[in-house]
Amino acid sequence: MAGGDETGKEGGFVKWWRGLREMIRGMSLAMSPEKRNTAKRDVFAYYVGRPLSYPLTVPFALARVSPNAVSFLSIVVVLAAGLLMGFAHGGKAALVGWALFFVWNLLDGVDGNLARLRKMESKRGSVWDATSGYAAMFIQPFAVGVYSYNILADGIWPIVVGAISGMSLIFPRLVAHKATTEGVLAGAKSLTAAPRPSFFTLTALNLTSVTGLAQPILLASILFGVCPLYTGVFAVINLAAMLAALAKVLVSSGQPERQ
Repeated sequence: MAGGDETGKEGGFVKWWRGLREMIRGMSLAMSPEKRNTAKRDVFAYYVGRPLSYPLTVPFALARVSPNAVSFLSIVVVLAAGLLMGFAHGGKAALVGWALFFVWNLLDGVDGNLARLRKMESKRGSVWDATSGYAAMFIQPFAVGVYSYNILADGIWPIVVGAISGMSLIFPRLVAHKATTEGVLAGAKSLTAAPRPSFFTLTALNLTSVTGLAQPILLASILFGVCPLYTGVFAVINLAAMLAALAKVLVSSGQPERQ
């Protein structure tokens, strides 16, 4: 009897493990080829963040948590990450803030995984997801700027630069959205989803993406105590990317109509 019980338990575990693997495999295959090809361009997000988001999705799927609830949770997490980073005066607290930003990165993939897995994709869900993403775009560089100010105590320039850096990530998207809704731009997505983006475009995408290379570089900056340098360098990168994106949007939009 004991042997039979052990065999039954082992068989149950194998069945559970296979089911778990099939669920994760289903998540990885649910993404459309077009979206997958675009997502691959953000190297860190696709090859590190996305694979880690699959097992994290499982408990939410089993608990039948809605994708929108995960998006809301991600907003809470990114706000908490910003507060921890902003109030940090040392490396340990900043590392906790970074860890929460990374958790947000994973949750940013979980809501989409759930939506595709359970066929619950919706426009409302897209809005929730965008809200979380836009919040992170400003909060992460701004919070790092505040942290840089805390450890430097030499003028408020890191806070100002961090705010400019965050604004630079959001502003061109607002302009592109306006151009799209006015019908003078085919679609904001075309700015980053060109069939064959240039090396410059791919580099800018990977460096300016808050789910991309900015995160591991931020981790290294905290560990080596060079967050003020990180704040300044990424502000320059984000400003340059903003100007390039605005030029592309405004040129694509053509000449404005006379009032």
